[in-house]
Amino acid sequence: MKRDRRQFLRGGPLVLGAVTAGSIRSPESETAAAASGRRCAWFGWELNLNNNDGAVYFQLQTDLTLESVDVDLAYTITTLPESARFSEVLCLGVALRGSGPNFSDFVFNSNVSSDFGEVLPRNPQNLFGFDHVLFQDVFYSVILKTWVPRDGTGSATYRNTHTEPRLNLAAGDYLVFTMGGDGPAADVEMQIVLGYSLPSTRVVSFR
Repeated sequence: MKRDRRQFLRGGPLVLGAVTAGSIRSPESETAAAASGRRCAWFGWELNLNNNDGAVYFQLQTDLTLESVDVDLAYTITTLPESARFSEVLCLGVALRGSGPNFSDFVFNSNVSSDFGEVLPRNPQNLFGFDHVLFQDVFYSVILKTWVPRDGTGSATYRNTHTEPRLNLAAGDYLVFTMGGDGPAADVEMQIVLGYSLPSTRVVSFR
C-alpha cells in the first residue's frame, strides 16, 4: 500500500469544500423542531478520488448535542487499473473544539486525547504502520477496501454507518469530514444525516 493511515491524515494533494450553514438542509419544520428541541440536518459531498484527499467542514452557530450521525458511503472506479489490485478509501468525521482545521499540518493535532497513554505495539517484524496516539471526538471512522480486477468487475463497494456520539458541542466548534485513499481513479460519495438537540430553555417565575 502506498500510503498508510498516518500519511493519509497528514494529507497530500488536498481538495477542500467548505459547507456553509445555508447549504445544510433540515427536513423538519422550524415549529416542530423548536417544540421538541430535537432536530436533524442533511448534506452530501462527492470526491473525484485519484490518490488525493478531500475534506468538508463547517462551524456550529449554536450550542448543541450531537446525538447521532448516519452516513452512506459509496465507491466506484472511474478508470480501469493497469493491473489487478486492492483499492481503499479512509473516511473520518471529527469535532474540533474552538477552532477550524489546519490543513497545512496534521489535521487532528489538537484532538490528541490526554485520557490515554501512547499506543504500544508488538510488531517485531515491522509489518504494519499505526498511530501512536488516540484522537478525541472522532465520531466516524470507516475504511472501504475492495479488489479491483483488470476489467473492473464487482469492484464497487458501499457502507452504511449509524453512530450515537452524544457529544456536547459549543458555538464556534467545527465538524470536519474527510475522505482519501489509494487506488485507481474513483468516484466516492458521502451522504450524512446529523441528529442533534438544542439546549432546553427553562422558564423561571418569581413570586
